[in-house]
This record gives sequence, C-alpha cells and structure tokens, in this order.
Amino acid sequence: MKYPSLSLSFQGLCIGAVMSTGMISQPIMVQPAIGAPDWQSRTFADLDGFKWPGNVSVPGYVAALLGYDPSRQWTGQESLGDVLWLGDLQGSYAPSHLSLEDIQALTGQDLTAAALDQLLLLSWQSLGDVVTAVPALANLSPASVPVLQEVLAAAAMPVDIQTPLEELIKTPSTAALPLDQANLGAYRVADIPGLMETPLQNFRDFERTPLAGVPGLTSIPLARFPGVANHGLPTPVLADIVFGEAEGQVNRTVSGSYQEGFAVPCVQNCAHVELGWPFEGMQWVSGLSQQVQGGYGVLGQVNNGLEPTGRHPFGDSFKVAVLETDEVLGIAETGLFFRFCIKRRFLDLGCTPYFIGPVPWFPIHETEMTVL
Repeated sequence: MKYPSLSLSFQGLCIGAVMSTGMISQPIMVQPAIGAPDWQSRTFADLDGFKWPGNVSVPGYVAALLGYDPSRQWTGQESLGDVLWLGDLQGSYAPSHLSLEDIQALTGQDLTAAALDQLLLLSWQSLGDVVTAVPALANLSPASVPVLQEVLAAAAMPVDIQTPLEELIKTPSTAALPLDQANLGAYRVADIPGLMETPLQNFRDFERTPLAGVPGLTSIPLARFPGVANHGLPTPVLADIVFGEAEGQVNRTVSGSYQEGFAVPCVQNCAHVELGWPFEGMQWVSGLSQQVQGGYGVLGQVNNGLEPTGRHPFGDSFKVAVLETDEVLGIAETGLFFRFCIKRRFLDLGCTPYFIGPVPWFPIHETEMTVL
C-alpha cells in the first residue's frame, strides 16, 4: 500500500491527502495538522504566558561574568513579553537584529513618538554606551541633543556643551555617566538622532531586555522576524495513540535534544505519543517524564545542564515538548521551552538548556495530524 502524498501549506499547515488502493485512487479524510500558528498574523502578544510558576537561577560566577544577574522568576500570571528576554530568542528569531525603524515598518506603529523610558535597555546605558551604539551621535554636541545635555547637567559636569560627543566620552568619568540621570520619560525616541535606525544588539547587555521593553516588538507577526524564513517546513505526522506514565522501555523515540540527538530512549515512567504515518510506531516522549542534556558553554551548566526532551519543528529559538498526557481522552498537552544565550563578537558564554517555560502550545489529539 502506498502512503498518502501530502500537499502542505505552511500557514496553518493544512494537509490534503490521497491514498492509492489498488487501481483506484480514493480521497481519505485526514484532519488538518495542528501544532503550528498562523505565522502571518500570530504575534508573541497573542501567545499565552507561562503555564506554571517557575524561575531561572544562574550561579553567581556566571552573573559576575555578565555584569548582571539574568536570574528571574514568574508566577504564571505574567504576559510572555514581560518574562522572555531578547537573550532568550537569540537564534532563528533574532529580534536583536531589528531596529525601532524595522519594528515600525513591520507593525505600522509610530515609534518615533514613544517615550525613551519605553525602550527599557536605555535605563542601564551610560553616556558612552549610547554614543558608541548610535553612530549618528558621534559628531553632534550635547547642545543639540537635550536629553544628553540633561545627563551632563545632572552630574554637574564642567564641560563645553558645544564639544562633539565623541570627544567628550574620551574622558572615562564622562563616558560612565548613567543615561537615566535624565528624565527619560520626558523625551521621545525622535529626540535622539539615529536611535530609530540603530539595531538593538548595538546596546550594552541588550540580552537582558524583556520583549515588552522594546516598543512594538511583541506586535510583530511571527513570520516577519529575521531568520524565520530559513526555518524550512516542519514535518507533518499522524498522532496514533497517547500513553501515560505507566509505560516503560520506550526505545523508538523521535525526541531528545541537540546535544543527545533526537532518538533518546526512555527507561521508565515514559508518557509519550506513539506516532502513525510516516513514522509508524515511533514515540515522542513527554518532557515531564524525561530530562536530557542540553545547552553548551558556560551557560550550559545552568539547570544542571538538563532540559525536557522534545523537538524543534520551528528552528532553534524554542523547543516543543509533550507535557501531560491523557489516555482516556487521547490528548497530549504540549508546551514551548526557551533558553538564554550570550553570543557576541568578543564574548560567547553559550546557551542554557531549553528549560525556560513552558508556554502552552497546541495539544496533540489521537488520529489527528501534528508536526515534528
């Protein structure tokens, strides 16, 4: 017997199938694949927040290397944009490659009128950081950029406000002045020339910025983030049977991690989804039943180097894991897990395991299509 040939639409992953049986080709009823959002309209603001309370705990020596502590905790009531940071999406989504001008073009929002304190990363920049990050400021004087003039005035710095900023920041004490000495809420993005055109990754410690701390970022359609077009299409697969934790010795798996591969056996308490076409009899093990090795570099030691077993159907920015399974109803819940990365030109601390989560995702139903 020939297996169905599929026609796949990435937006919504709708499946059409025709099964050949002998001399007659007959259409068969196959439920549309679930497990992928409508990438053209869904945004991070549309996704639910974390399913349960949780936290990120980073050893002190890692925080010392970074110069700040990326540890955080959540109750499960916050929005996704309040908990996820830019550093959690380094990889295929790469929001840090965007500038406010890019975000404005992608969302249609007028970001030039946004208050400076809405761009949260400015709150920990120094005068030197900002002048270095925004090339357009180099030849300007504080007199022509009132918010920067206020920074100098607040520190009572005896400087000539007509001096080019690139000259002023050659003095370490001037370069170190905190930008938030000015009342950032009283100024707009347009009040710093060149800020709109500057990629977020130009700023010091951009990774610690919550998604909601960048105006308009959570309103960008998922399909419009840098790198998403390079994901390729996820693989559609039929979910056959949902099993609970009583199952053991699951050996034909399709779940795991980048570090261990995606065929990690499970010995006991192996809740899983057994798959049908085209992976007949193979198993996707629940991330609540099995932890696997993840992460790399210095940050790879966070969470004891472990993450839930799962898959990456949508690139490396997040991982999809099976969660609770219900044999009676034939349903398996799924969730997204994220990681935190520090990968810069002169500093690569690697990435934590994918353990920041879970964010509720599409459930898997027996006899319906899902994606790997």
